[in-house]
Amino acid sequence: HSISFQPWGSFLIAGPLGCGKTTFAESLSAFFQGHEGTILRFDMTEYSTLGSINNLIGSPQGYWGYQNGGLLTTVARQYPNSVLLFEQIDKAHSHVWQLLRQILETGFLRDHQGHLVSFKHHIILMTCHLPPASFISKDKICSYLECTFPSQFLAQLTVLPFTPLLDEHIQQIVLHKLLKIKDELATKGKQFEFDPAIPHRLTKEVATKGLAHLDTILANHILKPLYGDYWYSTEWSRIEGFQCQIDEKESIKLEGKLYERCLV
Repeated sequence: HSISFQPWGSFLIAGPLGCGKTTFAESLSAFFQGHEGTILRFDMTEYSTLGSINNLIGSPQGYWGYQNGGLLTTVARQYPNSVLLFEQIDKAHSHVWQLLRQILETGFLRDHQGHLVSFKHHIILMTCHLPPASFISKDKICSYLECTFPSQFLAQLTVLPFTPLLDEHIQQIVLHKLLKIKDELATKGKQFEFDPAIPHRLTKEVATKGLAHLDTILANHILKPLYGDYWYSTEWSRIEGFQCQIDEKESIKLEGKLYERCLV
């Protein structure tokens, strides 16, 4: 049998904005690594010009920044068993696609300092935002990708087409995030309870703004009040836990519950 030096897995996650592509990438990383693994993110909107390729593999000798090395090759050497996430790969310059194709085909990349970097133990994930007219069906998604990327590039990737999420799917993700907050607070000795209507209320907001804004929505409603108002207050040690509720104006409110001995 021939020995393969290609990455462990190479996936292109394609779908409309806010359909859970990045969330899926995080879950896939945890599945492969058995825990909340390291995801090294690259925003490909920053690599839309020909010259930006030097940021990935370093500047040629004699040019400014040569001694610094390339961002991609440096982190690949420092974190050899990580997930590399290239977000919005459709925004990258075509020469960047060629560079990544080399990694997908051979498993190696040489930077401008002469280092030969192996990607054999990495997982390569890429996301691609699709315009609304292209995600009616799986066939239309594939047709759009074939018109966007070179066939040799796509041939090296397992394409995972995503369609818009239903509210029930969003609510499952919201509930998962809330339970993670609950577990995090439990490690600090604090309880966290929320009304049954909270996941539905958050789901409505996420469905309007897109799943990409879920973490921001949770931060505004829960995490900022939690760590902003309570973490640095003198009452933190007196608080047994937190209750998340919806008031009469449909607003989400977070209240701290004092230990019973502190109520007298």
